[in-house]
Amino acid sequence: GQLFLIKHLLILREQIAPFDVSFAVREVGLDFSHFKDAAFSLFNHRRDLFKLTGQNALLEFVLQSGPTLTENYVDSKKDVDNHLKRACEQFIISVTQALTAPIEEYITKANTLLDLAMSGKVGTKIKLSRQPFADPRKVHEVVNKNFQLLEKVLPNILHLMRLYLANRDTEYILFKPIKANVLQQYKQLSELVQKSYTEEEQGIVACPATEQIAGLLVTPS
Repeated sequence: GQLFLIKHLLILREQIAPFDVSFAVREVGLDFSHFKDAAFSLFNHRRDLFKLTGQNALLEFVLQSGPTLTENYVDSKKDVDNHLKRACEQFIISVTQALTAPIEEYITKANTLLDLAMSGKVGTKIKLSRQPFADPRKVHEVVNKNFQLLEKVLPNILHLMRLYLANRDTEYILFKPIKANVLQQYKQLSELVQKSYTEEEQGIVACPATEQIAGLLVTPS
């Protein structure tokens, strides 16, 4: 669905790009934001409803509660670009999460525990590898699960990008931040394992090298 939206926003931007004219549209509306304050004031001064002076509450309500005419100019070109930017950002985030969910969950849990230990809330002598979720063999299972996820999900994502975008440059631009995000997650995992596990435990975890992951994250062609 996100790729479908991105594709048609790109088409729309291409269609309006050749026209060297202003696409600003004037929108006129009514602002009723003063009505609430005026009604509240009328309620508080209900004893003055029938005063024959300039402080007549009913007269003040009528004068103050009226809507205000507002004008807003919307630049259609900028509006399309903003929608396109948001759609691309959402796609990048969702794909990154789809490719790194298992290791991201482990990293979040591990960092939360280490932060609590540093703050003294769970004891400063806590050892990460002794925690049930962070046992070296458990982490190895997480690493394997994520690697299998990459091998299974990534080809389908690249296929959909080629199918919907059908433009090598666009595919490259959109895929580049996804690749960077995935590599960043594996870098964080590697640094965490090296900092919190012994060499023997690191061997059990068997965290893949960044180059190995980068080899899987091939640029769409």
